[in-house]
Amino acid sequence: MPSLSVLVIALILMRSIAVGRASRTVPLDRKSRFSRDVVTGKLLAPRAGPTRTEEDFLAHVQAVIATDQEVTRWHFVCDNLNIHQSEALVRWVAERDGIVQKNLGKKGEYGILALMPRRAAFLSDPTHHVVFHYTPKHSS
Repeated sequence: MPSLSVLVIALILMRSIAVGRASRTVPLDRKSRFSRDVVTGKLLAPRAGPTRTEEDFLAHVQAVIATDQEVTRWHFVCDNLNIHQSEALVRWVAERDGIVQKNLGKKGEYGILALMPRRAAFLSDPTHHVVFHYTPKHSS
């Protein structure tokens, strides 16, 4: 597994190769809970919310994406905290990409929603319009 610095460098290279503003990489600072554009350093969303719930994180992701409607693919770099792999996030990404909700399964029982590793794999799919990249567990 690559280190975080290698991952961020790879994502910066992906963004620099993208035509115009087609793709944007956004790391989430866990302690401060804000997001910055990796290339410009610009603060995109000041806070992820007052608490660390999946609803707060989803609202933060939506706020970041609302900052630039021209971007066609967003890349978020975050740790393996459970809210970064939540049912709400999976359902929102699926809805955004036109994936039928019933195909996702049921949390804790079957399908993509059954287990966190399955949700993480779904959210990491590079074909989605919003892609999540997770740091290795030992570095978060």
